[in-house]
Amino acid sequence: MNRLWIYFVILVPLVFVDLIARAQQTQSGENIDVSIGINHDQYDRLLKKHVNEQGLVNYGAWKQNKADLSALEDYLKQFAQKSDNPAQANEKAASLVNAYNAFMLRWILSNYPTESVWSLKDSFTAKRNEIGGRKVSFDDIEYGALRPLIGYHAHAVLVCAARSCPPLQRFAYTGDKFEEQDDQAYRAWLARDDLTVLCRTRTEWKSPASLSGSNRILIKLAAYQKSLADMRRNRFRSLLAVGITKRNICPTIGA
Repeated sequence: MNRLWIYFVILVPLVFVDLIARAQQTQSGENIDVSIGINHDQYDRLLKKHVNEQGLVNYGAWKQNKADLSALEDYLKQFAQKSDNPAQANEKAASLVNAYNAFMLRWILSNYPTESVWSLKDSFTAKRNEIGGRKVSFDDIEYGALRPLIGYHAHAVLVCAARSCPPLQRFAYTGDKFEEQDDQAYRAWLARDDLTVLCRTRTEWKSPASLSGSNRILIKLAAYQKSLADMRRNRFRSLLAVGITKRNICPTIGA
């Protein structure tokens, strides 16, 4: 009996990791180019006005403010034009992160009030966002463009309007400050106790190479005794290496 229990404890987590990795492989998207020189000042103003210190959006007030709804639309129109000289490196990353989050804000605002981003039709796969002269999906922005460009850094800066996502920062990302802003976003996300435990089932996750326990999976992304750089290198990057993401851990968490 003890031997059977040992096999169960060892094999079930390994199957779990394999399933997550396979799920990750099915998520893909098309690469996207974005114009150089996009002005993010208006978007920065809107974030500071409608997002609080906890990263929560006052959708009700924003929805009622026609001027701010128009300002968001005007900001997003900058992404629509196709460019023969697209942005590169951190400028591209900053613009696409802002585009993802701003288009997501527009998607929620256009459907507000809503119970959850997951209750809306094809939130992440429908090609409804115009960037670079064509319509793209949120998955295109994340998996087709940003993951190949910035890797695991994308996890703290893309906000999908679900509880499992990191808090929305009260600033627009810029190319010249992107790495510093990304670190700030990681600190804000991983410092929140309610976001360090993402899902519960029957096993406890202790490290990428060690799964044990019999009651629940506790995905703890930050034991914040060490520096952010050490934590990201030794813990978080290892989790991502086996395909763990915010969305495929707890896909039913609401907005």
